[in-house]
Amino acid sequence: MAREVLPAHVMLEILERPAPVFAQTDEEIHHWMKGPHYKKARLSAKTELAKRRAAWNAADIRIGFTKAKRAEEAAADRSAQLSDQLLDLPASSVAGLAAKLHVVITDGQPGPDNGEFPWPQLRSILLDLVRLLNTRQAAADPP
Repeated sequence: MAREVLPAHVMLEILERPAPVFAQTDEEIHHWMKGPHYKKARLSAKTELAKRRAAWNAADIRIGFTKAKRAEEAAADRSAQLSDQLLDLPASSVAGLAAKLHVVITDGQPGPDNGEFPWPQLRSILLDLVRLLNTRQAAADPP
């Protein structure tokens, strides 16, 4: 969305500060641009912010960013609930144990390729469990 419209903030040049500041609300503009000497700049910043916010909101409606973000957050919440429920249940099979370990790894590790202890070891244990399950299943299935 940021490629289509300018961000919904404005840059403010403040005499008392060596670098500009960014404001996302009218309140922030008022906070940084106090006093009568900022009256014209304050009005200009508010007008620009309103234009940018309107453009951002229109793009959001057209693209569906906020709607998609809310759906993603709801899905993540539901996934966390299901993970918690699975981990609360006692495993009744090796497959159930592997499923619980998979949840711990996918929910807990900082990244899929994390090489720090204990993540590679836990991934190795999960692979061992899956291999054992596949070996058992292959032995149980007649040719």
